[in-house]
Amino acid sequence: MERIILIETSTALCSTALAEDGTITSYRESSAPKAHASLTAVFVQEMLAEGGLTLADCDAVCVSMGPGSYTGLRVGVSTAKGLCFGSGKPLMAV
Repeated sequence: MERIILIETSTALCSTALAEDGTITSYRESSAPKAHASLTAVFVQEMLAEGGLTLADCDAVCVSMGPGSYTGLRVGVSTAKGLCFGSGKPLMAV
């Protein structure tokens, strides 16, 4: 089974999802203003915990590369890069 963590922070909506074999099995989203930095990593942690998974159970992290808010993009890419650097998982950008 292929599991990919999905991160979208380029717009006012902050969202994360977990895809398993191409199907979204868990997601989190918030339209709270200026909350991307405080929510993105928490959302990822919640989704993994919900499924009884760890980062080691995932195959990759995928992040939106825009266009969109510069600050939002920085938050998403920084979170994704941190997850990938710490776990050795590949990073994909869409």
